[in-house]
Amino acid sequence: MAGRLIVLVAAWFSDTLLIRNPYLTSGSDGGILRALTSWDGWWYMGIARDGYQLAPLQLDHHNYAFLPLYPMLVRLLSSPFPGADGLIAVLLSHALFARTLVLLFALGRRHIGDRKAALACFLLAISPFSAVFSMAYGESLFLVLAIGSFLAAERGNRPVSGILLALSALCRLQGAVLFLPLWILFFRQDALRAKLSQSWVLLAPLAVAGFLVYITSLTGSFDAFVQNMADWGRGGAAVGATGVTGNVAPRTSTRSSSRSWPCSAPRSGRWSTHERTACGSSTS
Repeated sequence: MAGRLIVLVAAWFSDTLLIRNPYLTSGSDGGILRALTSWDGWWYMGIARDGYQLAPLQLDHHNYAFLPLYPMLVRLLSSPFPGADGLIAVLLSHALFARTLVLLFALGRRHIGDRKAALACFLLAISPFSAVFSMAYGESLFLVLAIGSFLAAERGNRPVSGILLALSALCRLQGAVLFLPLWILFFRQDALRAKLSQSWVLLAPLAVAGFLVYITSLTGSFDAFVQNMADWGRGGAAVGATGVTGNVAPRTSTRSSSRSWPCSAPRSGRWSTHERTACGSSTS
């Protein structure tokens, strides 16, 4: 609770008392929501409202760098409440992070005892990085699914474990990499013998493969996703395999504005909400 309060106070402080970066985009207006839906939140909220776009939204950056499960969930939960999607996205992240701490404690106590498991939860909650768990990001959803997957595996429920890991891979591609330690856990549980039930771990890489097939069908290009990651400036071994190392803000560009993508005409005959926000007055 204290960690979330610190984040909310910092968001209010940055939005109220500090000079705002004129190029910083937010997915929602009003109070601290501007701060809590900024950076990657702008991209997630755009996907929740308008889906994936074929044309780049900022410079050469396409929004299919961000995976679909979190914005899909935001869209589903906010559909009865038009205009409240930013608030719902932030509340969802908080609720998921609270559940994450419960599952982390349940998993940790099996290995390191109650006291150390509680300490681990406390350190996660107050770490500087934990600010993302209060923002309109997919991190809270990813973490609760990943931890839930391993907890289900330790409780002997392999189908649930595999499904949860697959869902986590649709939040962040690192979820697909987690199939290896999950398989090792299954393998050790089976006394180092291969069994058919271990194949549940394959759902995670299959989920990522399905997403990549969708992006290929959207763009008509087999390497569009990898090329998009290169445009975002993401590198490392993960790019060679999956084209992503994590969801981060666009790289610094020498162009004059972070909103300099062509705004002379809508992409599909009408201006989407996100296009209108990105282009500003040029759409009027």
